[in-house]
This record gives sequence, C-alpha cells and structure tokens, in this order.
Amino acid sequence: MDIDWRNFMLRCDFTEYADQLSVIPVGPLDEGSQRTVAAALDATGPYDARGKWSFGQMTAEWSLYGAEVTYVGDNHRDYPTISIFKHCLALSFPEWSTAPVGVLYMCWNDPVVEE
Repeated sequence: MDIDWRNFMLRCDFTEYADQLSVIPVGPLDEGSQRTVAAALDATGPYDARGKWSFGQMTAEWSLYGAEVTYVGDNHRDYPTISIFKHCLALSFPEWSTAPVGVLYMCWNDPVVEE
C-alpha cells in the first residue's frame, strides 16, 4: 500500500513544540533545527514513524538530512492541513528520500499560557 505522504501527519498536533518550530527559518535545516524537528516528530508524529527519525547523515528513510523548510507561518486553506490548526511548517524532502517523500506539514496552535 502506498502512503499518501501529504496526509501522513494530518492529525498530529505539534503545539507542545510551537515555540521551537515557529522560529525555524525557511531554507535547509541546520543541525540544531534537525534535532528540534526530529525530537518533535519522534514524540508527536504518527506512531509508525516515532523513534525512527535521524539527522546529520544521508539515509533514504526517516532522515532529515537534506530536508528544507519551504514555509513556516499561519496555516492556510490551500495547504493539505486541518483548519483547526493555526500554524504550520512545510518540510520538503530531497528527491532521494524514500520515506517520507515530497512535503510534510507539521501543524500546531498557540500554546496555552497558564497564569
């Protein structure tokens, strides 16, 4: 069965990582950003991908090496995301990546501030 990667993280809520994800710049992920994204995906991503993410080395599956942020900001109806999330980060994977492929969207809401 082929996975529809656009919908792979459709219901994942990355609000716990909002502060870290919202400041990742557009462009290739540096090592620090790779670590942040890997931690968020390992903890919050789909169950069949948790604990598999790596960074800093070129591997075809579950690697953030060569991944690039193409957008970070407010969620938009043109993205394949759920409208309940206020923000999203579009993460594009290189052509040689076999899992995942294309673009993944990591979505979150503003964190609740307890007084």
